[in-house]
Amino acid sequence: MRKIIVSLVFSLLFSVLAPNLVQADTKLKESKASMSKPVILSITPSTKDKYYKVTGYTTPNTKVYFAVYVMYWTQGTEFATSDENGYFSGEAYEYKDTRNICISNSEAINSDLSNSTCSPGGNIPLEVNTPVMKDISNTDTVVTGTGTPYSTVVLTTSSAGQIGKGVVDGNGSFSITIPVQKAGTVVTSQANIGDTKSGTSSKTVIGEESKTPKPIVDKLYDTDTFLMGIATRDSTITVKVNGQVIGTGTVYATNTFKISISTQAVGTKVAVTSKQKDKAESDPAYVIVEKKS
Repeated sequence: MRKIIVSLVFSLLFSVLAPNLVQADTKLKESKASMSKPVILSITPSTKDKYYKVTGYTTPNTKVYFAVYVMYWTQGTEFATSDENGYFSGEAYEYKDTRNICISNSEAINSDLSNSTCSPGGNIPLEVNTPVMKDISNTDTVVTGTGTPYSTVVLTTSSAGQIGKGVVDGNGSFSITIPVQKAGTVVTSQANIGDTKSGTSSKTVIGEESKTPKPIVDKLYDTDTFLMGIATRDSTITVKVNGQVIGTGTVYATNTFKISISTQAVGTKVAVTSKQKDKAESDPAYVIVEKKS
């Protein structure tokens, strides 16, 4: 009788706990799967004998492990924890120019390299390029541009100091929120990865009157291989889809333009800008591709 009662109690407990255990295990697997594979930014000799400094980026606030191939893969060793931006910096022991090194978020790195990033022997110096900002107007609240992937870009002015900060994404683009600045204000940008800094670049905030007028764009159909419209004479037209240039050309003396492009799918959002030589680029005019009936 006692065995039957114990068996019934165990069965009841299992029926209650099992779904939660399965759910917890699923969440753990999803959590591990969501971790981004680390990116190695640099590998340079350390001041300590037999150590190399390794920097990179991964999921923010996670442990980072390394393994070195010395006739076999060494046991995964924790050597760093990424910060809130995902940046990590640590020193790997027994790594040499002639050995491969792998970085992972998993301690089992030596037995599973599928979520690891590996580098052959040799130094990888850390280089941070000077950020390139796009034009800034006196109505803008966001500064966009390009820079070294995973570097942190800081924007400053002489009067206010830091006005914005952001991290360059893996494609080399950044978008940083700032307060509106007065025309004539000089905004300076500089990037860094850890203690390594780039040079500086600057942009002078322009007034809206200094911008090229926005172009007027004709309807665009999914069979069209040209995009047409009206804009300021002799200005340069740039056509983009998802930030990628698909066509450029110059406005005719008649203030019209006809730009050769590849056919686009129905529903695609196409951005068109115009730029005069002595003025900043216009705000984009958008057109949505329609189906040709």
